[in-house]
Amino acid sequence: MLCSLSGEEAQEPVVSPKSGCIFEKRLIESYISTTGKDPISEEALTAEELIVIQNKDPVIVPPRPAAFNSIPTMLQAFQNEWDALALETFTLRKELNNTRQELSASLYQYDAAVRVANKALKERDEAREALTELSQSFAKSDPPVEEKSSDGVEEKTEESADSRTTESRSSEEVPLERRISTRELPEEVAQNILEAAERLFREHKNNKVTVDVSNARNWEVFTTETDHEIKRPFGSLPVGSTGKAAVFGQNSIFIYPEGKVMHKRAPIMNICFTGRGDQILAACNNSTIYIQSVNGAPPKPLNHKAGEIHKIVAHPSVAVSIGFSPDYWTVFSHNRPVYKSERVPFKMTFQALHVDGRLLAIGTSHPGQVLIYDIVTNERVASINTKYPRVNKIQFAYNGYWLFVGSNESGKGVVQLFDLRKNSLVQQFEYSDRVEFAIDKSSQVLAVSARAEGAIFFSTYDKKAKKWDVDTLKLNSTNPVHSIEYVDDDNGIATYLALSSYTIRRIVLRQPGHD
Repeated sequence: MLCSLSGEEAQEPVVSPKSGCIFEKRLIESYISTTGKDPISEEALTAEELIVIQNKDPVIVPPRPAAFNSIPTMLQAFQNEWDALALETFTLRKELNNTRQELSASLYQYDAAVRVANKALKERDEAREALTELSQSFAKSDPPVEEKSSDGVEEKTEESADSRTTESRSSEEVPLERRISTRELPEEVAQNILEAAERLFREHKNNKVTVDVSNARNWEVFTTETDHEIKRPFGSLPVGSTGKAAVFGQNSIFIYPEGKVMHKRAPIMNICFTGRGDQILAACNNSTIYIQSVNGAPPKPLNHKAGEIHKIVAHPSVAVSIGFSPDYWTVFSHNRPVYKSERVPFKMTFQALHVDGRLLAIGTSHPGQVLIYDIVTNERVASINTKYPRVNKIQFAYNGYWLFVGSNESGKGVVQLFDLRKNSLVQQFEYSDRVEFAIDKSSQVLAVSARAEGAIFFSTYDKKAKKWDVDTLKLNSTNPVHSIEYVDDDNGIATYLALSSYTIRRIVLRQPGHD
């Protein structure tokens, strides 16, 4: 029987009831007197608990130890020292093993921390690089300095004395100078927009959505229709971040899907949802913006004195909105006007705010041109020429660097996709009439409504192949579609809302066999 401590044959073997191991009696008693524990299981142990293993052979009692002056005595001393050394070696080995395990755990935690730090640094560098590339691409683009009017006379974007006189007259009609800055955005508002842009950029980068389009031609399309009860609805369909939508006419607003109808005395010019999606901003022609809760709370009027606002757009995350007049815009912060832009060279026809909330794209009456502004600095950073002269819709993709522009002329319509990083055209989707479109959150599924074709087409983008499959699916539409918008939900691959004169059509794309 070998001792579990010394590894030698035990002269007086005993068994520990805690671990069931065999020990030399004198060694285990010495260990217990020092630690009070079982050396193997580390449980509390006393000498009385040890079980002696009986031997059938007659026990020979060793003689009484003599003094240190004899060889047997010295051998006994050496034996005791050896036993002590064996105990110490066992303890050291055990502590070494525990230390090795603790060190391994610490190294693992350190390695994980280093990986997290490297990932954060990599994302920061990628964000800086993306912003730098975007800025450089804007800097390389040459916005037109001189334009020609319809009668062939050159018009310079730099204002002459006559233009400044005209602007001063218009400013007398719209007295904002005493209330609103016309030179720069207030520092606090600008800082809020910059911080929100950085935060939203990180969120969109970390929450990328990818759709498997390999079997897109086999996707199933489910539709439901809801009457909106608005007579002669305006041709736009604002959609909020919570999935609600609103149809509005001259004096009424219909909330989808609840079916609530809110009435306004003053004629409505345009509406939009706030970034949180729980309020609607309604711009009316009485120089008032009404802040209306979708839950039915009484509206709060805002008398802005900013002239007639034809369209209003809300920032996706901070309490900032932008009201658009024919040739300038007004920035509102916390429901008060804080900034009026310089005059835009041409009448604005459509406006869209970037998903990060800093860049503003404006379609103008100048044939086939989209101007892109930085709302913090009020600088024009890029201009894009479209195929057809009338720009009817603009949308920034959720990936942050694509811009979709719809333009048309008689009997022709096109959706063009531009890459803002390279300031280049990526793809064109041609149709035989004016088009309405919407891109999904993954920036891979484009829905296009073509009136002449009487259908809604879905085109898909394969990220691996970097290629568009045009008109992958087709959904017949008997009623002309005034507007189509993407709505974020988890019911399928992508969900869209299509507005017609009497109904809202909900369109859900799903994988085949989905319940």
